[in-house]
Amino acid sequence: MAIKDYLVVDIEKPVATFADLTNYFQGRVGDAKAYCKLWIKSGSNSVDMSNKKMRFYGKDSNATPFVAAGGFDDDQPGDDRQLGLITFYFPDGIFQKEGKWQEAFFKIQDENGSDISTGRL
Repeated sequence: MAIKDYLVVDIEKPVATFADLTNYFQGRVGDAKAYCKLWIKSGSNSVDMSNKKMRFYGKDSNATPFVAAGGFDDDQPGDDRQLGLITFYFPDGIFQKEGKWQEAFFKIQDENGSDISTGRL
């Protein structure tokens, strides 16, 4: 997979900055093993995602809150955890209602669960 297929999540950008998932991922009701390819960066540098945790938080179009913990790997072609190139897997059942999510963001944490950064979507 080419680098252009990864959504860049820059942890140096202000919290009010949004990343548009539209060209990289569109969840559907009932999706199982849905995923989004991410390139985690800090400015122009890649972030080593070894020993990191990642959570996805959001509210769907019905304002139902969701938290998905941990679901990323470097198991697809092009992925490289040390270069910040990862695939985030959404848990089964997270997409329950059609429509645009009211809010969504990824939170990156160190191995102890302390927050490193948040990327808004």
